[in-house]
Amino acid sequence: MEGAKREIYEETGCKVEITGILEIINEILEGVNVVCFFFDTKIISENIKADGEEISNVKWFTYEEILNMKDKLRADGYFLSSIKNKIDNKIQSMEIINCIRK
Repeated sequence: MEGAKREIYEETGCKVEITGILEIINEILEGVNVVCFFFDTKIISENIKADGEEISNVKWFTYEEILNMKDKLRADGYFLSSIKNKIDNKIQSMEIINCIRK
């Protein structure tokens, strides 16, 4: 979880608190086992700057706007499914992570 918060900060300039799990995916892609965690977060602080190299522009979207532009996104169904879980308030407790660690 610390890695997720650090990556969010490095990519966006936002410091966040992880508040829950939207989805956990375990899938074999090209012979490699890939596990993805989709976290629900709360923004603690933000200092967003588009650096022009990795990020060319920054804009906030509502969840509904993202779902409506799904054909334009480089996103798979899991990303969109996670947004639907957020809209439907299907957020799992962080306790599920403690179960996985054991």
